[in-house]
Amino acid sequence: MVATFSPSSVQQKHPVPAERSSWLPRLTQRFRNFWLARTPVELKALRAGAKSVRGNYRMSNQDRCMADTGHGVFMVSDGVGGHHGGEEAAGIVVRTIGPSIASIGAFVGFDLPNIQTIVGNAIQTARRRMVELAGYSPDYRQMGATMALAFVVEGRLCVSHVGDCRVYLLRDRTLTQLTVDQTFVQVAIDAGMLTAEQARTHPWRHVVTNVVGVKPLDQAPDLTVVDLCPGDRVLICSDGLTGVVEDSRLRELLLDVTEPETTVDRLIDEALANDSRDNVTCVVFDVATAHKELDAGEALLAFEPYAA
Repeated sequence: MVATFSPSSVQQKHPVPAERSSWLPRLTQRFRNFWLARTPVELKALRAGAKSVRGNYRMSNQDRCMADTGHGVFMVSDGVGGHHGGEEAAGIVVRTIGPSIASIGAFVGFDLPNIQTIVGNAIQTARRRMVELAGYSPDYRQMGATMALAFVVEGRLCVSHVGDCRVYLLRDRTLTQLTVDQTFVQVAIDAGMLTAEQARTHPWRHVVTNVVGVKPLDQAPDLTVVDLCPGDRVLICSDGLTGVVEDSRLRELLLDVTEPETTVDRLIDEALANDSRDNVTCVVFDVATAHKELDAGEALLAFEPYAA
């Protein structure tokens, strides 16, 4: 919003009083308000929580996640292709894609074609690193990972995903899923062969149709853009959560707790209590309004994935 500065009709009829000692502070305050109104205001993720746990039945944790509130970049990645291959693939996705996306807000701004190019190139770079690694070891020849990425650019939430990691937006007590699973059962649902309820218990519900891995992607990663509002809450998670906790319960938990770190703990506890057989990973961040000039010295979080 661009503010205009012009005197009202009352001000025009009644000029500034002749009292010489009062005009300077008033004029200073008026100009200060004017320039503050013109100062770019952006919506930023000022609070976040992120956590990944091994789950009830897994010998290792093949999930990785990151939360960078300084750049407004958040990710979850779920490894596939075996113990070592899955762990390494998820780590490559987070370490490669995260820093590439972090440059968008500072150097690109909201330029949709450029953003799409940067996201696509970052995913391809992660793929190339997996291909190189697979050339050295047979353990990595089937490596790959699903991923969900959410980042904030000039008051907009940009979402991209591959596979069945999900991104949800909670706004005004309404929870909306921003991603569509790239899975066998989702294809069946779209074709009218399965209902959503049938898909929840289908034996092939965990079969994904698209991964970032050694093999080329079966479909290009999508990019969804949503205008953000103050008070929005975003959840990014692996299927270790959504496979056992229904959306209605996710909404209750996201509404119930104020602090993102505590919310993440509650979500993971719920998944484990529901006997999740997979690794469980969640990132939650809240959106608020802030003047850019007030955030210049904000500390940046490291890109190291959280994993337990």
